[in-house]
Formats: sequence, structure tokens, C-alpha cells
Amino acid sequence: MRTIGDLIKYSAKYYPERIATIYKDIRLTYKELNDRVNRVSNGLLRQGVHKGDHVGIICHTSHYFQEIFYGIAKIGAVATTINWRLAPRESEYIIDDADVSVLFVSDKYWTTVGAVRSKLTKVKKFILIGDPVEGTTNYDEFIRNSSTEEIDIDIARDDVVWQLYTSGTTGRPKGVLLTHRSILADTEHNIIGNKLNVDNATWLSPLPMFHVASKNIFMAAYVHAAIVLMDNFDVKSVCETIEKEKCTHLLTIAPTMWQSIMDYPDIDKYDLSSLKFGSYSTAPMPMVTIKRLKEKFPCITFFATYGLTEAGSSLTILPTDQNVTEGPDYLRKRMGSLGRPMYGVDVRIVDEDGQDCPPGVVGEIIGRGDNIMKGYWKLPEETSNTIKGGWLYTGDMGYWDEDGYIYMTDRKKDLIISGGENIVPKEVEDVIREMKSVIDVAVIGVPDDKWGEAVKAVVIRENDAELTEQDVINYCVKHIAGYKKPKSVDFVTEFPRSAVGKILKKDIRAKYWAGKERKI
Repeated sequence: MRTIGDLIKYSAKYYPERIATIYKDIRLTYKELNDRVNRVSNGLLRQGVHKGDHVGIICHTSHYFQEIFYGIAKIGAVATTINWRLAPRESEYIIDDADVSVLFVSDKYWTTVGAVRSKLTKVKKFILIGDPVEGTTNYDEFIRNSSTEEIDIDIARDDVVWQLYTSGTTGRPKGVLLTHRSILADTEHNIIGNKLNVDNATWLSPLPMFHVASKNIFMAAYVHAAIVLMDNFDVKSVCETIEKEKCTHLLTIAPTMWQSIMDYPDIDKYDLSSLKFGSYSTAPMPMVTIKRLKEKFPCITFFATYGLTEAGSSLTILPTDQNVTEGPDYLRKRMGSLGRPMYGVDVRIVDEDGQDCPPGVVGEIIGRGDNIMKGYWKLPEETSNTIKGGWLYTGDMGYWDEDGYIYMTDRKKDLIISGGENIVPKEVEDVIREMKSVIDVAVIGVPDDKWGEAVKAVVIRENDAELTEQDVINYCVKHIAGYKKPKSVDFVTEFPRSAVGKILKKDIRAKYWAGKERKI
């Protein structure tokens, strides 16, 4: 494959009647999906969108998102996918920063966009999926008036196709630029490395498609499989869907989702025997959950991956034959590792001087491969600090063991990962500092049995202030996405600081992580 659009184009050419996408009661063959993709492409061209232009998507997981993304890709434009959980001012920043000229929006998220519409001066057209709103174009009408003719635009593999915003250490999200080469390479690495190409496969994706984990749509199309799209993760609906559609693949979901499936009291009422492949990413899986999964689903091939958006997703894999809960100590220990380098990817662990660390010595994890991002949008200095000599510096610290398995020990950055979502402490701190009576604040991640980490705000308030924990949480709910708000707030009189006055977050975290195997 040369470009992302080719995934659909050639699947439609050689497997036109094969089911491509299932969303609720809608079933599209590859030919039908490709026709709708082409209508999106031709509609955008008619609107004056050119190769390299940025087109925004705020949309639930559905065939709409899928066909819009491929339609953008086929004309050489850049799909800028935006987290629909963001608050209006957060969405405004991304839409403006990305220079979005056309914005596709699901009607269920129009309230967020509508709140800042007057400030989105770069957006020339809003295309609404669902009930019409004054001043917008209806999506169904948009594609109905477009042609199904195949697009013929010269697109290079190193042209950018996907811009995702990930949490930045400065508190402002950064636009990660993934090329056609990046996505296709990561797709191939996962399919070959995990032996995912099987006949009569039906993939299930209950993940938000603004996230890099939605790469499942590319992997399914690569092997001409059907994919069932769900617009939210609901355990009952997931079980019903697996049984009804005989789903075979449930990949890249967070450990918390697998845990929810196992904890579902009615799980035994459903026939889930069709599942053959399962994986988890974004965080380690508790040993007890893995053991329960393997007992419940003995026929599933389980594996785990580690990576980041800047890597096009994957850097390492803990393969199924090493994903074990029984056996010798050295095998069971590997359950706590990140695994080994993914097929097609080089990984090193280096010291501050860029020299390779021997086994057992902690250094920074870096990776290289065709899957690595092109860079950060409008941030050349950040890009050069992150990609050096073709190597992506992850900011994650770890070490090799003698058998070539990687163990993470800490993060260089203070990033919090809660339920698979990246949360930048500074972004939350900036909001809390807006509150009267707040002198200073430090936001950290603390252990959480369900989410891996939970957001905690540690606040210094004025002596006579009546500021409460709920006050802080409520204020955050109004100004940032719900998943970023603190789950708890502690009040202190001072912070541990360095000689130059910098808050020592590692020292603040220490008491909360005491006795835990992970110290992140």
C-alpha cells in the first residue's frame, strides 16, 4: 500500500461485496464504503480544500468518522481529530492552532463548538452530522450532492495525513504529525508481529476515534476484514455485540476495559467464544486480571503493546507466549515488562550522553522506525528535542533485563496516565491557580486500582480561606475536560522544593506510592 486511501480503494476493488463496516443497524460493503469516501473527497474538493489543508473532525466512533477520515486522506489533506471530551476553550485552541478550514461535527458535540464558534475565524465551513443548525451544512446533503468518482491526486508516503493533539509538558497540547508511511508501517508491524491476518475475521472497536488507538480501522482494512464500530464502551453492549456479530478481535483497549468485562455480573449469559485475539495497551495489566482473563477466555491470544502517539502507536510488544501468569519466576516477572521491540522497530535505552545502557542500568527509552512521527506542528524546537538522529526520545525511563525485555521505572515528564488518557499536570494546575485563595498547587498521579493513576491536586491555600476539596473539583469541572479533574484534593502548608525553589513532585508523590511496585 502506498497511501491510507489505498486501504479502502483496493479492498473495494478486490473485495467489493465483503462487509467493511458495521455500526448499529448500518452495514456497508467495501464498495459502499469506498463510494461514500469518494463522495466526501469530491465534496471537499468542491469546497476548495487542497492537498495539505487541515480538516477537523469532532465525531463519535461510527462509519461517519471512518468515511470522513478516508475522504480527507484521499485528497492529500490532513485529518485533525479532536477529542470531543474537551471543554469549549480547549477545543477552540486546537481548532485555531491547527488552522482548520473545514470542520465536521456530530450534532451531539455542537454545544461545545457552538460556544466558541464566533472565535473560530479560520473555519470557513461547518458540516454537521445529524440535526441541522443554522449556518451549518448538513452532512447527508453534503455527500448526496457529491460524486463517487475515484480521486487521482499525487500523494507521497511522507505527506502528513493525521494530526492528533497530545498532552505537552508546557500544558498546551501539541499537534503530532503522522504521515501515510507512519500509519501504514505501524499497521504492518502490528499485523505481522502479532499474526493478526486470519480468515473470516470481525474486529470490534469501542474506542474513541480521535485517539491513536483507533488504528484498528486501518488494520482491519489492511486485511480486508469487517470492523464493528461502537460509539462508547458499555460492557453489556460489548458482550451483546461480540455474541451477535461473532467478533474475533478486541484490540488495544485499556486494562480497565478488560477489567470491566471480567467484573460484569452477567458475563456468563453471553457466548463470547468467537473471540480469538485480545490485547491491551496504555498501562500495565494487573496480574490478577490477566489470570482471570486467561481462565475465562482460554482460546484468546493475548498480547500487550507499549508506545505513544509520536510513535504512530507501537514500540514494543509482550507477545502471547510471554504473557503468562503461571510457570517459572523469570516468565511471570515479564508480565510487569513492556516486552520486546515490535517487529520493524528498533529500541535502545540510553544515558544522558546518548550512550547505550547495559542491562539493569536505567536510561531513557528511544525508538526508531518508519512508524515514527514527522514532528510536532509549528514546534520545530520541540521536534528537534524529541527526534534526534532519527530516534524518538520517549521521555520514559527504563532498563533492559538480560533476556532483552524492557521494564519502565519512571517518566522524565510528569505526565499522568489515567484510564489510558494522558493528562498534563500543568494544565490542571493553571486552572486551579485561577481560584481565589489558592497560593500554589501541585498536581500529581496517585495509585488507583481501576484507572492505574488518579489525578490528585495538592494545594496551598491562604490561611483564613474556606476553600474545600469539592470547591476545587467543581471549579475544574467547569473549565477543563471531566477526565482531567482531580479525583481528590489535599491541602498542605508547604511543598518540598529544590535549592532553586522548584517543587519536588517526586517527593510529593513518594508517600502516595509507598509500598507499590510501580513508582511512576
